[in-house]
Amino acid sequence: MCLHRIIGKPEKTSGIGYKAFRGSGLGKLWFPYYNPDGTDTFFADIQFIELNKKYKSTKKNEDAIHGKKYKTGFHVFVSRKSAEAWGKSHGANVIAKIRYSKARLTGLQTRQVFEGERGSKCIIADEITLLEIINP
Repeated sequence: MCLHRIIGKPEKTSGIGYKAFRGSGLGKLWFPYYNPDGTDTFFADIQFIELNKKYKSTKKNEDAIHGKKYKTGFHVFVSRKSAEAWGKSHGANVIAKIRYSKARLTGLQTRQVFEGERGSKCIIADEITLLEIINP
């Protein structure tokens, strides 16, 4: 996942948000693109995600957007509707409510139009905890 546009610093460094995951009919969830350890889910073994377990981002390389660089982390959608729309368009069929902490950046996730605006507001955080699966 990559931001389309950087907005700035978040209003708060911890809170509740939403994330889209890929899932199996067996109740297993995984991240669509990168494992928590930063390995690519297309080329490495998938690391399954558990409820109520804190995950820390280890993928700290910098990505560039329109010439601006930022350190990557967990992308957390501010609204459930945005997480659902992004998930639908990226094959991530399970939406979960998560707690994030150590947030350091806000931005727009994609160029697609969600919620009447171009892009979906998301927060880049270093830590997340999966609280609840909303739509298995």
